[in-house]
Amino acid sequence: MFDASGRMQQVNQRAHAADAFSMQEPPTSLRELWERESPTRVNATERLSFLESPGMRAMSGNIVEHELLIVRRGAGNALRLVEVFAAPVRDDDGQVIGVMLVDLDVDERLPGGTAQQAVHSRDRRLSAVGQLAAGIMHEVNNALNPIMAAAFLLRHHAESPDRVRDYAERIRMAAETAAATASRVGRFIRQEPVHVGGDEPIDLSLLAREVIDLVAPMRLRHANASGAVEISSLLDDAVPTRGVPDELRVALLNMVQNAIDAMPDGGILTVRTFVEQAEACISITDSGLGMSSETRNRAFEPFFSTRGVAGSGLGLAEVYG
Repeated sequence: MFDASGRMQQVNQRAHAADAFSMQEPPTSLRELWERESPTRVNATERLSFLESPGMRAMSGNIVEHELLIVRRGAGNALRLVEVFAAPVRDDDGQVIGVMLVDLDVDERLPGGTAQQAVHSRDRRLSAVGQLAAGIMHEVNNALNPIMAAAFLLRHHAESPDRVRDYAERIRMAAETAAATASRVGRFIRQEPVHVGGDEPIDLSLLAREVIDLVAPMRLRHANASGAVEISSLLDDAVPTRGVPDELRVALLNMVQNAIDAMPDGGILTVRTFVEQAEACISITDSGLGMSSETRNRAFEPFFSTRGVAGSGLGLAEVYG
């Protein structure tokens, strides 16, 4: 029990025994309790702020029930999983005059290591969020690269209206790709279907031309003394199919950029679209060094990269997804 100033007024015998076992005096206030236990939610990394602690939320008139927290408690400040209840104590006029705080040590009722399991579960979730964030940044960078390359060339060909229009159009397409990425992330956060409205008619050849136009400035900007990357387009007049254009555009952009990266000394990138046995097909080929059998086996594995710090290891993983 705590009074309106947050000072402890009463504590039960079991809590006394626990504090005696840990060679500590009982906390004298809600703040001291918060400082000592450093409570964190199971699905978070940072500890709750003092005002978010159950006792302070009850002090402001709220009731807290069945809240699972990881706290440091007992000998060696071991991690413990506790279930917390907190409620305001009111006088006859309804004014809050104190707080009743009860917590149950869930670790005592469940198999050993529960708090550690909770921490590991939290870490797995955070790892998944980290992968999501890395994937988002990878897609955003893929959209920004052709924008920066087209802007670079725009500056050097500002006197040519045709080239200005061409590069401006490429910047527009890349920006739309980035906007589509932001839209997909927004739908994910709101837990809405990713493919809102289903698929739609697509011309694979038209889509391939758009991607080639996006990467062409980047290819030229990255050309070095050893040789530039040449793009060979072998596109049928029309290769109709159905799908989600933004998703396919991002996948193709990843594959084409991977192919360019695989030819640091220059080479030929061949993009081909065709119809084979009533199936719409697209093929992307480069004249780079190729992959070892080990690399092929791990090519679609998230965060696996042969480019060291220069690669995120997410391009082909996103294509696979």
